[in-house]
Amino acid sequence: MKYKNLGEILCDYAKVTGKSYVWYDAKGIRRLEDAGDTDKLNQVYAFYREFLDELLYEEFFHSSYGMLEYSNDIAAQDAAEDWFPREAQVPDADYYVYACAFNESGAIVWENVPVQTPPASEEDAE
Repeated sequence: MKYKNLGEILCDYAKVTGKSYVWYDAKGIRRLEDAGDTDKLNQVYAFYREFLDELLYEEFFHSSYGMLEYSNDIAAQDAAEDWFPREAQVPDADYYVYACAFNESGAIVWENVPVQTPPASEEDAE
């Protein structure tokens, strides 16, 4: 038996279909629901309501996870960047929704994770 994590399954799916996808994980918002924090929950939904299109917002409102199909990776990345800001671009951690875009080959071409700056080498510091 070979175990596959969700990322591997999504990569395989993109390869098989030959399509690009945006996948999001909004389970953090569900934690607000579980905690009964309706004021914060309403703020988060109002934040996303400003820039998600109507159909995506409806799905986003009702589901912790979602995947959207695109004809190419440029369109997938453009949509993901418009709809799912990086953590540094949201008011606080409760607003953050992880998202990534897969290309037709199954590779992740974009993620809304913090951009890592490589540490300066000792040679650069001299």
